[in-house]
Amino acid sequence: LKSERPNTLPYLGRRVRAASGMSMLRAVFYVSVGAFCARTIMWRQRSPRSFRLVIAQAIHMTSTDQSRGPRFPLVIRPAISFVGYLETCQSHNTSIVQIRVWQGRTGNRLMQVHQAIRLALSAGRTHVRLPKGHPLHPDIFELPAGADLPVGHAYISSGPGSAPPPCDFMSSHDEYDCRMTFFSRCRTTIEERHRLYMSVIRPYMTKLSCDGSGDNAVTVHLRNGDTALLRTNNHRQPPCLYFHKVINEGRDGGPFDVVQLVYSSEEPTNLCIEDIMSKHTDKKILGPASSMQLDFCMLVSAENLAVTMSSLSTTAKMLNKKLKRLFFVDTLPQPPDNDVAFDNFDFNTSQVCEAFPQATGYKVLPVSKPLATAKDYFLKFPAQYLEEFRCPATKAAQAGRAAREANEIEEVQDKGHAGSETEDGPGVEGVDSGEPDDSDRNAGARGAAQAVESAGVVGEPEAFERTGSADLAAVGATEP
Repeated sequence: LKSERPNTLPYLGRRVRAASGMSMLRAVFYVSVGAFCARTIMWRQRSPRSFRLVIAQAIHMTSTDQSRGPRFPLVIRPAISFVGYLETCQSHNTSIVQIRVWQGRTGNRLMQVHQAIRLALSAGRTHVRLPKGHPLHPDIFELPAGADLPVGHAYISSGPGSAPPPCDFMSSHDEYDCRMTFFSRCRTTIEERHRLYMSVIRPYMTKLSCDGSGDNAVTVHLRNGDTALLRTNNHRQPPCLYFHKVINEGRDGGPFDVVQLVYSSEEPTNLCIEDIMSKHTDKKILGPASSMQLDFCMLVSAENLAVTMSSLSTTAKMLNKKLKRLFFVDTLPQPPDNDVAFDNFDFNTSQVCEAFPQATGYKVLPVSKPLATAKDYFLKFPAQYLEEFRCPATKAAQAGRAAREANEIEEVQDKGHAGSETEDGPGVEGVDSGEPDDSDRNAGARGAAQAVESAGVVGEPEAFERTGSADLAAVGATEP
């Protein structure tokens, strides 16, 4: 504030005093409170215009009479728009869209790059300029700090060379985000974002090499550190029930044989890590790799991937060429109080099946009785409050598996029935031979298939298997 106008507070104080008739001391006090609020909002929104806006609102409140309205005219800024954003934030160079500072870590930075690319396409600009000082992630992307990323070959709709649709512009907090290009954006569908990540950002990935998981394995991302135990706000982590359902039912209604866990070494630790290891001792559990580079490699190489409330795994799925089955969980409030989080985590169930046909989603619903502790929430979450969503292709795959298993059970029973007739001779008419008839066999097969489909395994803890970088490079290393 002082850098823009050294005597701003006294100046505003005089304006408030003249308009409202209050004392100078009281006027300066009110404006000072408004300035403090403005500084807080400016820090949250990273926008210098917030200062002027909240100061103007403070003046409006201190100079308004219930019967007569404002005692002096205020300048009301126009509604936000794409053109307004370009003029306000991106007018210094009409060939680029610039990201001035990074927001958070790798996942959030990838979202910034994607959103800047989309803005550049609609504005007819050719490059996105990355922030100076720090690269995106030097071990994963060949994009140095301050680099100009060309976007001319990007496509998000029908194919290469197709014109991007007009920008459906939105900006959170009713302000332009001129610094991070994170809260100001063009709305896109999940499929459009998927194509943009694959066509523009993926070519700059470094040559990552790690052990690619097969159809019988699922890669599960869990968050440690600052959000590991969160049960509120937009970074609330899912209960362990989500991970158990994925592991036990995610392979077309049946369990996975191998579980690859991916998590950091930060503290505190997610309670679901130990819970997964203790309840799935009949499966092969693999620990994370020895570096962020290899962990990211496993996320972008997995055929079956369970993401969590994390921008890292959310963006990694967008860069995964091998992905077959996607699992995601929505823990946002109902309705979501932040449209940015809803869009960033790709929770629009009407769009997700277009980009990821065999996706399965879960929604954490509000419980009728609040769960008092973190252990109650993560380890004892009621199953009826975890709602499941399945894409049509996922339902078809599950139905196909159930039918195959029912046929296999019926064939085994038929062979057993034929063997008993050979050994003991044909049954005597009117006497129960103890063998099931066709209706019994079909009912048994259906019941067995349903039992297999809904099975869950609980066991005792066993030694945890940790795979290091040397193991990953040595065992069937493939380039994602």
